[in-house]
Amino acid sequence: MQELMEYPYAAANMYAVVWGLDPVHDRAAFEGIVTQLGLSQPEWTPPTENVNLSENDDDANSGDTSADAEELKAELYKYDTSTFGRY
Repeated sequence: MQELMEYPYAAANMYAVVWGLDPVHDRAAFEGIVTQLGLSQPEWTPPTENVNLSENDDDANSGDTSADAEELKAELYKYDTSTFGRY
């Protein structure tokens, strides 16, 4: 159960900060609230319709071309990354 709490705890705090709210620092209180909600992880079942398991997929139909990739790279290289991560 502990591993299942990692994502909602991190996501809740991320959204709180984004929306200008105080993040939850009391992990036990957070877990208590989530436990009271009675949430459960649904069982995953693989899709049964329209599944293409071909291993010989080609990227011709992906819509991406090398020109698109180069254009994207050129756009990304314009950003000054020296200031990233300074909070």
